[in-house]
Amino acid sequence: MRKRGQGSSLLGGKLKQRYFVLYSNKELHYFDSATPSDASRRGQIRVDAAVEMERSKPRDKKDFSFVMRVPGRDWVLDPGSGTAWAEWDAALRPMLSPAAAAIAAAAASG
Repeated sequence: MRKRGQGSSLLGGKLKQRYFVLYSNKELHYFDSATPSDASRRGQIRVDAAVEMERSKPRDKKDFSFVMRVPGRDWVLDPGSGTAWAEWDAALRPMLSPAAAAIAAAAASG
């Protein structure tokens, strides 16, 4: 999956390929290599701190990037395909904060 960096330009940083591992403690760690012996952890996202998660362009059939809003940062991630998006959505959404669930329920009803 690709992750947008925190660049200083108006549009933010570039999308860079990273390798993600989701742990049961609701942390999403990302690495710079897929090979464990070569990988160094580049950072982590506290999924249970996210107050919202949504696709950037929900109707687009080619752009499956999404934003995970955590206080202090909006994480822009791009799984690259509809299938990968569905898998990440199914894995991440149950781990979001209760506030995110309330926002999603209100949007669905309204």
